Amino acid sequence: MPIMNGEAQYTYRQGTIQDVSALVPLINASYAEAAWNGGDGEYTDETRTSTSDLTKIMENPDTFVLVMETDSGSGSEKAIVGCVELAFKGEEMKLTMLSVSLKLQGGGLGKKLANAAFAEGKKHGCKKCIIEVVSFKDALRQWYERLGFKINGETCIMPVPGRNNEIMSWTMDRMSTISKSKIMPKAIWNNVVIAETDKFETVEGNIYFPPDSVKKEYLKPTSTHTVCGWKGTASYYTVSVNGKDAVDGAWYYPTPKKEAENITGYLAFWKGVQVQK
Repeated sequence: MPIMNGEAQYTYRQGTIQDVSALVPLINASYAEAAWNGGDGEYTDETRTSTSDLTKIMENPDTFVLVMETDSGSGSEKAIVGCVELAFKGEEMKLTMLSVSLKLQGGGLGKKLANAAFAEGKKHGCKKCIIEVVSFKDALRQWYERLGFKINGETCIMPVPGRNNEIMSWTMDRMSTISKSKIMPKAIWNNVVIAETDKFETVEGNIYFPPDSVKKEYLKPTSTHTVCGWKGTASYYTVSVNGKDAVDGAWYYPTPKKEAENITGYLAFWKGVQVQK
C-alpha cells in the first residue's frame, strides 16, 4: 500500500568516467560493511572493484552504471549516494554491484535505487531482470525477495576473492509483467469481478491493473491522498458494489515519479477487495 513519506528527493543518471574516482570507494566500502555483506569478510576495503575495472565497465556499450544523487546541502551541487551496474542482453537485464553510501544504509535507498534500475531496464526493452546472490547470504537473498525476486532453480559457479573454494549462487528473476502473461489476476468485491487482465504490473507485492481492465462504474473518487517517497502521490477510490463499500479500497498514481512511470494510472486494491492471481 502507499505510505506517507517525507524523504529527500533523489535523481538518477548514467555514470561517466568522471564518476569513477567517487564510485570506487563508495562501492568497496558498501561491500566491506558487515551489515550489507553478512559479516563474512568476503570483501575487504579494496577487493570489490578497482579504478581500472570500473573504467572498463563504463566503457562497455552493453553496460550502464546508474548513479543515484541527492542535494549535498550547498544548493546546486549534487552528491553521489549510490550506484548499480546494469548489463543488457536482448530482453534480459542483469543487476550487479548495487551499492549505497554507508551513512545512508538502512533508510530505504537501496530499494529506491533498485526500482530506478528496473525502470531503466524497461527503457532498454528488457522484460526480465536477474541477479546472482551467494547461497549462504540469507539476509541479502531475503532483501531481494522483498523486492519481488524469486529463486528460479538455476545456479552458477562464482569464485569468491580470498577463498579457495567456489560458492554456488542463486539466480533470481524479477519479471516485467507488462507483457502478456499466462496469469490472469482478478479483483473481486462483494462477489463481483471489478477488474481482470493478463497485462499487469507487480510492485512491492501488489498487482496493478491497467485502467482499461477496471470497471469504473464500481469506483467512486475520494479526497484521500498518500505519498510514497519513490512512487509519488497516490489518489483513491471507494469500491462500491450493490450497496457494499470498500472505502479507499483502490489506489493509483495519476502522475507518478520517473521510477514508477510504468504504473501511471494503474489501479491496485486492498481494504478487503480480493485479488486472485
